[in-house]
Order: sequence, then C-alpha cells, then structure tokens
Amino acid sequence: MSKSRSNTEDVVTSTSTTTPREHIRNFARSTSIVFFGDKAGAGGQKMTVEDVLSNFHVRQYCPWEIVPEGGSRFRAYIQSDHTPAAERMMLGLFTSREHAQSACAQQSPVVWLDEKLDENRRCKLCQAGFALLRRVHHCRNCGACVCAECSSVSWPSRMVPPTYVHVGEKRVRVCDACHFFFERFRKSLLEGNIDEVVATYSTGNCNLVCPFALYEGNHFPLHAAAQGGSLDVVKFLVEVELVPLYFVRGGETVPYTTSSGMAVLALAAREKAMDIVRYLVTERRVQMDQVQDVKDLQDMCSWLLREV
Repeated sequence: MSKSRSNTEDVVTSTSTTTPREHIRNFARSTSIVFFGDKAGAGGQKMTVEDVLSNFHVRQYCPWEIVPEGGSRFRAYIQSDHTPAAERMMLGLFTSREHAQSACAQQSPVVWLDEKLDENRRCKLCQAGFALLRRVHHCRNCGACVCAECSSVSWPSRMVPPTYVHVGEKRVRVCDACHFFFERFRKSLLEGNIDEVVATYSTGNCNLVCPFALYEGNHFPLHAAAQGGSLDVVKFLVEVELVPLYFVRGGETVPYTTSSGMAVLALAAREKAMDIVRYLVTERRVQMDQVQDVKDLQDMCSWLLREV
C-alpha cells in the first residue's frame, strides 16, 4: 500500500493485497484430509490439503483509491474489471477510512495471472503443463491459471463480487482450491468454530458479502454465523473484517437478507442465539422490526426484558 499527500490529507491507494503465509501454513498443519478423494497431481500422487495450500494462488486485487472528502467522509474508487485498461469506478462514500478500505478489499476485481508468462504455463494446483489438449482457464475467484480438471466446479455468479463477472455470465468457473475454501468457510461458520473461521478466511480467497448461492436459502456469511450461534464469529465479521449489516438499494438502506427475506437479527432470534440478538440490538443498534415472525419477536422481546 502506498500513500500520496494531497494538500493536508492523505489519499490512500492500494495496488495489491496478499495474505500472510504463516496463517496459511498454520491452517495446513491443522488439516489432514485428502483433497477431493482420488484427485492426483502431475506426478500421479493423491493431492492432500497440504499440497493444495502449497500451490494455490492467493488472490491480488486491482488498484483502488480512497480520497478524503472532508470531515469523516471518504470516497472509494476501484477499477471496473480486471483488465489493465479498465475504467475507474466510484464504489461509494464511507464514514471512516477503515470501512472504505474494507469495501474496496471486498469489491475490487482480482488480478488475473498472465498465462503467457513462463511461471504460469503450468496449472497452479496440479502443476501439469498446459498444452493443446490441456487448456488454460482462469479461476474467477482468485485469478489463477488452472487446468480443466482443477477447475471443474462452477458457481452461480452471485457468489463472487459483480466486478469479478463478465456481462451476462450466470455461472463462473472456479478452481478446486477456492471451492474447498468456500466449503470449509461455510462449514466453520455454521459450526461456530471461530479458530477455523479465522484460519480459513486468512487464506485470502473467501468472500464476505456474497451469498452461498450453491445452497438453499442464499445465506450470506453473517447469516451463517448467526445460525452457528457463535458471538465471537459474528464479532469477527462485523468488528474485525467490517462486514456491513446493510446495503443501499435505490437510495434506501436495507438489511442483507436470505432468499426467504430473513435479516441477520431475525435468523439469530429464530435460532435462539440470544447473545447475538443482544449484541445486534444493544451494540449495533439493529432495529427489532427486522424480526417479522410474531413468535420469534415475542420470545426475543421477553428475553431482552429479562436481561434489563
């Protein structure tokens, strides 16, 4: 990250973001399962999670810029897509530099590796060389060059930020490593396992503001965290990673909801995760009218009154 001074205030720009490798190694040491069963690398041996974590690509982001607007307001700009000639696009106006940086990291397009460079002429995961019958593909989640066998999964395009997606694409190809991290991240959120949530997210390739559209309900990560019942996990997402509870649609601020219309607070109330309910209502000032189910609302209000 670099800074250039404009008048008396800093304009912050970023050219890339990577994840510290020690976090990835710690995650690998805690995992011993075989990666995708009988999948083999270039030498024919089975690929373990350790192998994948040694080879997978930590995504890097296209440049972004954060410009102070005076007071405590900051305007964020990102590139419109991953191509070098992409236009600059305003992402939004934020009340803190930290929230602007978080939004840029969550929405900036990833840099695609150049398949013409010598170091990218092999599949990033299995290390097999590309050839006429082994074409190169780009993972839409991390930008790595991978073969067809190592990118056999496709996601609904909603599972990646819109800046990652070409116009008209309904589904996007992703590498097996990114899909593994997605499954691991979702599972750890639903289990309320804070250590594994942090370790998996530290790989750098998990999305925080995109729904898990492969599964029924289209839960966002915050919904999965509420369903998992761990206040520590919810606080990690909201306070450490600054995941928003709301977004702006048509000039109106609305909560993120599942496909059935449940906000995070409503799901926490449904799951009787009352420590999360208290946190959202008393510390994050979430409005209780987000809970539409009468029984859930009554139970939540009764519990909160007992806590007074």
